[in-house]
Amino acid sequence: MQPNYCRDAAEEGHAAVLEVLVAAGADVRAQVGGYRGATPLELALRGEHEAAAAALRAAGAEESRESDDT
Repeated sequence: MQPNYCRDAAEEGHAAVLEVLVAAGADVRAQVGGYRGATPLELALRGEHEAAAAALRAAGAEESRESDDT
């Protein structure tokens, strides 16, 4: 499995790392394997990492319509 740094940073709440990844071209809208199709934003929100969620939203991330079902 390939590393997904955006997923890892979102899940751990590392907003500054997310900002660096976004600047380097990370796809903040990509669904994350192994997490029932969750996005990095959804992982940040699940972990109550508000700063990480804000960084992802500023980069254009949106919650999926299915996030209410998880």
